[in-house]
Amino acid sequence: MSSDEEVWDEINVEDKIINTDTLKDTNLHPETVNVEITNETKRISPQQRLMRRIVHRVHFMCLFVHYKKFNMQLNSSLHKSHLLSILPESFLNVKHLEPKEMAVYLKLLSRYLHSVFKIESLDDEEPLGLLEAFQQRKVYEDQFVAFFVIIMRSLGLKCRFVVSFNPVSYKSTSHITNPKKRIKLDETSLMEYPLIWAEVLNEFDKRWIHGAVKDITVRYCAYYGARTVKLRTEERLWDYMLSLNKKFYVKPEDKLENEEFLERQRNETLPTTKTGFKNHPLYVLESQIRQNQAIYPKTPVFGLFNGESVYSRSNLKSKEAWLKEARVVRDGEIAIKTVKARTLKKKAASEELADNDTCPLYGIWQTGPYVPPKVVDVNHVYFLVAQGKVPRNEFGNLYVFRPEMVPDDCCHIPYKGIDKIAKKLDIDYVDAVVRFEFNRGRSFPVLEGIIVLEKHRDILFEAYEQVENHKVQSHFEEIQGKVINRWSRLIKKLIIRDRVNKLYA
Repeated sequence: MSSDEEVWDEINVEDKIINTDTLKDTNLHPETVNVEITNETKRISPQQRLMRRIVHRVHFMCLFVHYKKFNMQLNSSLHKSHLLSILPESFLNVKHLEPKEMAVYLKLLSRYLHSVFKIESLDDEEPLGLLEAFQQRKVYEDQFVAFFVIIMRSLGLKCRFVVSFNPVSYKSTSHITNPKKRIKLDETSLMEYPLIWAEVLNEFDKRWIHGAVKDITVRYCAYYGARTVKLRTEERLWDYMLSLNKKFYVKPEDKLENEEFLERQRNETLPTTKTGFKNHPLYVLESQIRQNQAIYPKTPVFGLFNGESVYSRSNLKSKEAWLKEARVVRDGEIAIKTVKARTLKKKAASEELADNDTCPLYGIWQTGPYVPPKVVDVNHVYFLVAQGKVPRNEFGNLYVFRPEMVPDDCCHIPYKGIDKIAKKLDIDYVDAVVRFEFNRGRSFPVLEGIIVLEKHRDILFEAYEQVENHKVQSHFEEIQGKVINRWSRLIKKLIIRDRVNKLYA
């Protein structure tokens, strides 16, 4: 939920008229007092900004892992058997219901479960587990939804367990609201985040799949591009967490749901405020185009906002930035825009911009997929792979920002200390540059592992395993020696204390 959509409770506050006469001070006169009103905004320090992002990430990952494991518990045969035992026989035959009949069935089942279980409000007491809640017939809102999902799955229906995380925002929560506009809360609004509900798939209306973890925010957020996306930190963290639980096969309902989400994004209404267009993933105003952005020449106008044209957004990047995404600018392409390199020199990933005052920027339509270097010799007669050589750039290393940037017949081994082992075994290798880090206005390459020939991988793995085992054994022997030494000192002290007690007691 964005800050613009927060719900405020209606509170009755007694209006009091303040008597200004009682506020007069005998030592101050209105004509002699000068009040200076300033609109100073408190700037956030880099440490505070970093801490906010860390808290946001940790909270998001904790919620993600917690409800991932919670969803796995809903497939327990023990829970299924318990909940099926309390269902009347009329609720058991549901597989061949029509869509309208299914909607009525779900409402009746929900009413029945409300009559069986008492929903408790959240308090400071430690919540009961699913088994204890079932035995006592007292549940919280999330447990009630969990029981509903368990029943659906035990009846052979595909039911999705949906969670709206709403982690701690990394942005400032202070904002000005209209005191005249009050929204009265209903009972459903009293539920605290994360909100939990269920989705049931009807066999006659295939719209989604069961299993894995999937982002379905587009379905429930009316202003997904204008508000929700901006509350997320980095897309890399979100994509990484989803990739750990993605499905490796696509079913028909997969495709239907993906098409539905794309259609919802395309049909999303244009933002109604100028702030909504800022950093919008689809639309951009001409006045809000950044230095590293441009309008694709053939892009049509999507609409008008206060007389200003609305276009599709396209980002521009330098050659080095496109290389980090495993794309290269095609030969003969003319830069769409040229910007000053004054700020880029501090963040440039290469030394190419060091002596230039400008930096050319290119669009994605001017680039193509990155092709790894061919491993051939200078005369282009003999393959260097056959001679045991790995290709490298002018700096003596190799850029591996993406897995597809690894040359053919080579492999990337991202283990710490593997380069020393390869050097001892006289195996040709190249350091792998996986990213650049910025410190004090300059960029530094980050080396992670090495690039070697595919035929040397098994040899290096065996040697690396032996070295690591030797390190573990040495560390164990070192700890064992310290433990024996400490026990020896303790025993000697006990013997001395016992001797002293016997002599002078």
